[in-house]
Amino acid sequence: MKNLHTNPSQTLPLFVNEDWLKQAIEELDTRKMTVEERYAYEYAVSTNAEVINAEKRKVANLLALNILTIEQIANSLDVSVDFVLDVQRNQLVN
Repeated sequence: MKNLHTNPSQTLPLFVNEDWLKQAIEELDTRKMTVEERYAYEYAVSTNAEVINAEKRKVANLLALNILTIEQIANSLDVSVDFVLDVQRNQLVN
């Protein structure tokens, strides 16, 4: 993996897509940051999470009305159908 960039025809192993590895790489990348960069990074992550949660609430509210199709909800909120379906699945679980 260390020298993968030297041979672009090689593909990454499947385990690279696992969440725990992505989190570990992210943690290593953030350790090189200054205090100010780290703050800006954490602020951006937090803001993005809030935006996603707000969109999930909008989708959930429209799903609860039960008058629009999945596609109509996705189009009206400018999100993907998969995003709407994910919110719907999580509603059924919770």
